[in-house]
Amino acid sequence: MFPPVPLPEAAASSGNGNGTAVHGSAAVHGPIPVPAPAIVHAPAKRDWITILIALAMATVSAGFSIVGLTSVFVGAFGPVVALGVVLEAGKLRAVALIGMGRGSRRLRLFLVAAVATLMGLNAVGAYGFLAKAHIAAAVAGETAVAVRIAAIDGRIAEQNAILADIDRKLSQIDGAINKALEKGRTNAAMALANDQRHNRSELEVNRQAAGKVLVDLKVERARIEGDRKTVEADLGPVKYLATLLGTDSESALRLFILVVAMLLDPLAVLLLLAATHD
Repeated sequence: MFPPVPLPEAAASSGNGNGTAVHGSAAVHGPIPVPAPAIVHAPAKRDWITILIALAMATVSAGFSIVGLTSVFVGAFGPVVALGVVLEAGKLRAVALIGMGRGSRRLRLFLVAAVATLMGLNAVGAYGFLAKAHIAAAVAGETAVAVRIAAIDGRIAEQNAILADIDRKLSQIDGAINKALEKGRTNAAMALANDQRHNRSELEVNRQAAGKVLVDLKVERARIEGDRKTVEADLGPVKYLATLLGTDSESALRLFILVVAMLLDPLAVLLLLAATHD
C-alpha cells in the first residue's frame, strides 16, 4: 500500500452547488465575477437631408461660378467648364474628408487651405455671373426703350415738318389774298380766294390728318416713357438700399451681389461639413 498523497489546496477546493467556493474548511461567500461584454459603438447615421441640401446649394453655386468664369475666359469655354467641375468635385470631397477626420492633422490643414481658396474662386465666378446678368438685363431694357424713343422722336419730327409745310402754304395763300385787299383789289382778292379754295380745303384736310398722327405719336412716346419707368422700377429695392447705405444705386447693387456670391458657397460647405462630421 502506498501512503496517501495530500491534494493541493487549489485542487482540494470544491463548490457547494450555489456558487460558493469551498477551500478546505474555509468558504468564500459571494458571486463569481463575470467579465463585462465589450461595448460596440454603432456607426453614426448621416444626415442625408442636410447633405442633399448642401449638394444642391453647391451645385447652384458651382453653376454660377463656372458660367461666370466662362465669361472671363471666353476663348476656352470647354476647358473652363471641365476645370470648374473637377475643382468643385474635389472641393466637396475634401470637405467630406475634413468632416470625417480622415488623414493627419497637417493634411487636414492643407485641405482647409485648399477649400478656402476654391471658395474664394467660386465667389469670384458667381459675382461675375450675377453682375453680368444684371448688366445684360439693364442694358437690354435701356437699349430697347432708347431705340423706340429715337424712332418715335424721328416720326414726331417728320410730322412737325409736314405741319410746318402745310402752315407755310396756308400762310402764303392768306398772304396773297390779304395783299390784294390791301392794294384795293377786291375783285382780284375774291377771285384769288375762289381759285385757292380747293387748295386751301385740301391743305386743311391734310393738316388735320397730320395733326392726328402727331397726337398719336406723342401718346405712343408717353407709353414708351412709361415702359422706361417700369424698367427703372425693377431696381426699386436697390434704390432703397442705396438710400439706406447713403450711396448710389450701382454701388449698392455691387455690394448686394458680392454678399450673395460670398454666402452661397460657404453655406453649402458648412452644411456639408456639419453633416459629415464624426
